[in-house]
Amino acid sequence: MFIAVPAHATVYDAFSSFNGTQNAGNFLYFGLTGLAPPNGAALFNDNSNCVLNLTCLQLSSNIGGAAFYKSTLAPFPAGTVTVPNDMLIALPDEKGVLVNFIAPTTGTYNITASFTALDSLANGVGIFAIAPGNVVTPVIAPNTVPNNASFTKTLSLAQGQGFGFVIGPGMVADNDVTGFNFKVTSVPEPVTWAMMIVGFGLVGGAMRRQRRMVRYDFA
Repeated sequence: MFIAVPAHATVYDAFSSFNGTQNAGNFLYFGLTGLAPPNGAALFNDNSNCVLNLTCLQLSSNIGGAAFYKSTLAPFPAGTVTVPNDMLIALPDEKGVLVNFIAPTTGTYNITASFTALDSLANGVGIFAIAPGNVVTPVIAPNTVPNNASFTKTLSLAQGQGFGFVIGPGMVADNDVTGFNFKVTSVPEPVTWAMMIVGFGLVGGAMRRQRRMVRYDFA
């Protein structure tokens, strides 16, 4: 008996692919300018002068402000922040940041994400999911301290469409360093499953024909 399993399901992981450049792993990173995204989002363009020598993306005109960071060192404290090595780090600053996955092909995708405050003095942020058509869904209530807040969704994306998360400051734009994981898994289309099942049937048929064709000669 053969059991079909998904073929060519690709996982896009923002943390593992982040290397300080845009579009790594099909993710884009923005700083918000105060207007509603996407018009109010500026692509980060600088990966130099990163704090604590971490890998980063930020605006060259605002170094030390809004940014994304990644550490692969053992977790360590930096002031009131614990710097992890298993999630990306978002610094929303005064206007917020946006991470966006861009679909490489038309298809169905499973979205999973989680968010947690990294500052011991955290006083709240805003986190929103943004789907095609600028459909905005709150992940947590505004001005809330995230504690392993999670988000899951399955949706269809056309090639080039995006799905992402805005992480913005709370009422006070301080102590808002937020860690997050963001993974996207492609879902094989039904035609792929049908082809696999047909393929298994052809293999089984060939094996049966081979058994019938075997002859035994006795001296």
